[in-house]
Amino acid sequence: MRAVLLVLVFSTVASAQTLVNPTRVEWESADHAVVTRYDLGYYTSATASEPAVVVDVGKPATCAPCSVTLQGKPLLGGNLVVRVRAIGPDGQMSAWSTPSNPFDSTLVAPTTVVVAP
Repeated sequence: MRAVLLVLVFSTVASAQTLVNPTRVEWESADHAVVTRYDLGYYTSATASEPAVVVDVGKPATCAPCSVTLQGKPLLGGNLVVRVRAIGPDGQMSAWSTPSNPFDSTLVAPTTVVVAP
């Protein structure tokens, strides 16, 4: 499988400001037709050797570019980068992509808490 190109998309981006809480991640995949799913790896730095969290994001219906929404995905708090890897039909995995642009992720407290009997 070939490598993928990764770009994070943010709702508001201002020049020279730290990007906070991305809303979507986009990447290119030359092997999309044979890929069964993609993983997002959340890394605590661009030089970290292993992801802190890996999330199976399935396979987007189209891939021009591939895109998934990050709302509801488990994020860590702090400064992060994301990498993508492709998973093939027999479970073979591509290498992780190059790291995305760095971003800050802030954890949001739950809004409705109910204790049930």
